[in-house]
Amino acid sequence: MRETIQRRRVRAEFIARGLASREEAKRTGVYIDADVVHAELAKKLAQARTRLQKKARA
Repeated sequence: MRETIQRRRVRAEFIARGLASREEAKRTGVYIDADVVHAELAKKLAQARTRLQKKARA
C-alpha cells in the first residue's frame, strides 16, 4: 500500500514538473529539443559507467 502511495506521489510530482517546464517554455519561447536532452543524458550515463568500471578495476 505504501509503495502505491509513494509511486502516485512521485508520478504526480513528475507530471507537475513537466507541466511547469512546458509553461516556462511557452512563456520564454526557449525550448530544448528532446534529441539534445537525450544526447546529454547518454553522455552522462557513459561517463558514469566509465567511472564505475575504473572503480571496479582498482
